[in-house]
Amino acid sequence: MRSVLYTVRQLPGESANEMIDMILVSGVFDQPTKVLFMDDGVYQLISNGANAGRKDTARKWTSLPAYEIEEVFADQESVSLRGLVPTQLPDFVKIVNSNELSEILRSADHVISD
Repeated sequence: MRSVLYTVRQLPGESANEMIDMILVSGVFDQPTKVLFMDDGVYQLISNGANAGRKDTARKWTSLPAYEIEEVFADQESVSLRGLVPTQLPDFVKIVNSNELSEILRSADHVISD
């Protein structure tokens, strides 16, 4: 089965729910699925306090491991540039550097971005 990489780049908002639903459907159908948070998308992983009035999506993302989506990554540079620290992110999210990020993007059969 072909692998899918979902890249989440936008601030929490209406499109976040649609992206979460698509990712969970991939997990339900046992499709090899990875999720990469980068740019402003890293804000979707933290609670509403840091999102300043934006939709809180952090709790929904915590359901990924329950759907056997265990390859969840956050771009180290995106996290750093936004003043976040890895301890603010869920435990199941792996922080990746630019070399690892390139490999993740290269290895996916399909890339879907929000």
